[in-house]
Amino acid sequence: VLQIRKKEILPDIYTDICQTDAGTIYYWRFNSAPHSLHVKSNGREIYATLPSEQLQSVGAHGNAVHFASEGKIYQAVFSPSNIIDVSYLRDQYEDEEFYHWGLCRQIRDGKKYVYRLFEDPLTNGILINLSDDEENQLSLWGINRLAI
Repeated sequence: VLQIRKKEILPDIYTDICQTDAGTIYYWRFNSAPHSLHVKSNGREIYATLPSEQLQSVGAHGNAVHFASEGKIYQAVFSPSNIIDVSYLRDQYEDEEFYHWGLCRQIRDGKKYVYRLFEDPLTNGILINLSDDEENQLSLWGINRLAI
């Protein structure tokens, strides 16, 4: 079934967006404080104030948005009752770096692994077998079916 939604105008050029598998579009302004995560649904704007001013590595997977903020990782889910539920998932791991779009990198035993914010790097990390110079010339945009 094809669902059609009315076109929504975002607030300004300082706005980033991401969309979940269910089609929910989340957006946030990166030049204003306090930071909040927004959803427009049925002509209404719903928002959740985020735990801190710093927002890093925001990405959608499934029907949730994951993001990092001041060394902690969170998940946000828009519910049918028009609430954005933000929940804490975990602390940042030692030697973990955040990329854009909800991705992380960790170096273990001299090897580099990439994974999504909500994943366990020990079981879901994908080995990056590139030198630092090679890696610096590439942009990591996503993981699809356990491939970079």
